[in-house]
Amino acid sequence: MMALLVLASLVATAAAVEVTCLTTQTEIDFVSATLMYNNLGGMGPNFDEPAMLRYAGVGTKDGDRVDLTVTAVTGYVPTNTANNGLNGAFGQINMNVNQAATFEFAFVNADAGDAAMSVDPFYFSFFDLDGSKKVTEYWCWDDEPGRLELSYEDSADISAYAQATSCEGGAGSSTVFVGEEMGFGCDNPTDPTNLYTIDCDAVESDGACYDECQNSNKARYFPIDQAQRSVTAAYLEGRASFRFTASAYLDANPTAQLTSGRNLVFAGTRVRLKSSTRLKCERIRMF
Repeated sequence: MMALLVLASLVATAAAVEVTCLTTQTEIDFVSATLMYNNLGGMGPNFDEPAMLRYAGVGTKDGDRVDLTVTAVTGYVPTNTANNGLNGAFGQINMNVNQAATFEFAFVNADAGDAAMSVDPFYFSFFDLDGSKKVTEYWCWDDEPGRLELSYEDSADISAYAQATSCEGGAGSSTVFVGEEMGFGCDNPTDPTNLYTIDCDAVESDGACYDECQNSNKARYFPIDQAQRSVTAAYLEGRASFRFTASAYLDANPTAQLTSGRNLVFAGTRVRLKSSTRLKCERIRMF
């Protein structure tokens, strides 16, 4: 169970370094994509479709259409599969609390019989890593030195740790990111290329989080900076697939069966960090 691995004696190894700029990259665009299959892990809602999410037309390569499939490698339990698929400019996966699930994201050539397709280097970001008073959320990538760089804003919103196992607990090493701050549905990003800070002093009556800002018990968790709750993976070499592990656990009882859930949102873009010293190559915390 990832939560138990994270809560063990892990050591942070972050340092401020220059992240690699991708001069040639594959653009992964969920805005132009359509949801072809919606049956991740065979859990529905379209039970007659293959057991996956399939995003058709996330990009092109050499004139061929690139599709992105997402399959559940380990046990996946959703709360509401109607939330799976597309959410505006994001891909989205709904997960129940008190579970860890590993997903494989794979590129296929829709114009060549769905053959695996190795795309050029690319960025892929996950957003809205936060929690509640009772639930802590974790993200994990297996380490790939020289092939993968993970970057995030150096802030109190996210902590990051290295662990001497793979994300699934086997041989290898991995990096775990932990949501350290309270989140609300109103602060979820709506545009991966336009992340911003929600400050109660500037929220208008018809703006995001206005109601939360009127509640003193909730207002104390603001301001909330969407960029500081995001992690970007830079895949430095061409590849046909990658894996990612996510979990969320009830702190007081990590084995309880719950009906609450969280939405995991992602996009094929790089988060522009406010701590940057350059427009394209930021100085950030990187593993």
